[in-house]
Amino acid sequence: MSVDIQLQMKRNMEEMHSALDELVAWTGDIGKKDRSLRGMEPEMSSQKQSGASDDEEEAREIAEVRAELSQMIARDAQQKADARAHDNAGTAEAAPAGDSSMVESAARGANQRSRADQYRAWETYDADAEVNLIDARQRQQEELRAKVTRLENQRAQARVRRREARNAAEAEALRARGNTAFSAAQYEEAVEAYTAALELTPRAAVLYANRALALLRVRLPASAEEDCSAALEIDLQHVKALLRRAQARIELSNYDGALEDLEGALLLEPRNAAARRQMHECRQLRARALPRPPLPTVLVAIAHVQHDADNDSDPFVASLGLQAPAAVPAAVLIPPATGAAADADAVEEATTTATAAAATTAAPRVMLSPMMRAASFPLPSTAADVERAWRSLRRSAADWAEYVRRLEPNQLRALFKHNLPAELLTAFLLALDETFFPVDAPRALAVLHALCHAGRFSILTMYVCNGELCSLLGAVII
Repeated sequence: MSVDIQLQMKRNMEEMHSALDELVAWTGDIGKKDRSLRGMEPEMSSQKQSGASDDEEEAREIAEVRAELSQMIARDAQQKADARAHDNAGTAEAAPAGDSSMVESAARGANQRSRADQYRAWETYDADAEVNLIDARQRQQEELRAKVTRLENQRAQARVRRREARNAAEAEALRARGNTAFSAAQYEEAVEAYTAALELTPRAAVLYANRALALLRVRLPASAEEDCSAALEIDLQHVKALLRRAQARIELSNYDGALEDLEGALLLEPRNAAARRQMHECRQLRARALPRPPLPTVLVAIAHVQHDADNDSDPFVASLGLQAPAAVPAAVLIPPATGAAADADAVEEATTTATAAAATTAAPRVMLSPMMRAASFPLPSTAADVERAWRSLRRSAADWAEYVRRLEPNQLRALFKHNLPAELLTAFLLALDETFFPVDAPRALAVLHALCHAGRFSILTMYVCNGELCSLLGAVII
């Protein structure tokens, strides 16, 4: 009796679970339809419908396996119950009530016949076959249970994959929208789009790197640095995240950290020109930010000396055009007193002498340096000697032309082999145009030919005015 009650309870539980599953499915369908009618949820796309159909097929397969397992368990229970009922059933008929002797004799006869039947059953009972049958049923039940577990696991994994695929598609659309907003300089909208995409796919390093760039545009370097660090936790070799974190750290004046990021980026991409340029700028900024030691204080003693007329003939002093200072009377140069006990009478006498000398001395005469001539300069050994002579003789076109006439063409080619100043080239052309042509045209052509071999001559001609070139070419043609 107890076995029948257990079987009935099991059937009732299975029917209740089936009814609950149907109720849950119906409630979900009604909720989806209600949200769709209210406009709160768009109609499912073909991809979602395909996913739903796959989920329904998997649920149906799991239900079939569970039903088969339940039927097998119920058959085994029924067989056990029938065996117990057969063993407990009596073979004797019931005796009339009140006749105890007849009841006892019938019971003894039934026991004797049942024992005889049991002995015969034991002789024909095959224990090995029964054990094999029990093992087969148990293996079949275990296989069904394993199949149910495997199907449920596959169904759960499929749901996760479909959800991840939907999230990835939505995140990709949000990323594209963020890129469009960033291209339109709408950086706040780009940050919002990247944030929404990260809520769907929080393990996307590219989204963190993109949002960091947008945060840099809105002057939030600290938040940008955090996003770049999050991207690098996901992908250690994300070069763009390293470069953008370096930019954020530069704006935060963390130059050492920025240089560390740039070095890491160059290890991954040695030919990255942007990283090299940014590293150069970062080093300059760090050098400027370092505290500089104070400049040393140097005491310099200034001594007043008298004018030396022997230096007036020096070409360099003469090129400066300085005027010689007036002579200072010797009596004015009074040695300082060595102490508080200086002789007052001596100081008064020296002062009176200096006043008288100044009254009797005529006004100071300006000493002009002598006019420099071409013969005052020796033949040059370097280009600097030629330039120094030109600066001294440029006030006189005749003297400069005479100096140019003294220079040999081969010597000019050697002097200006590497460099020829543009203003010096102009001076040569003017001297040749005004003095050499047409009287000494062969020498002028030789000088021109020598100057053409000067360093960067093609660039020098760009600095010469058109009038000078035209006049010189006209002279050459004549």
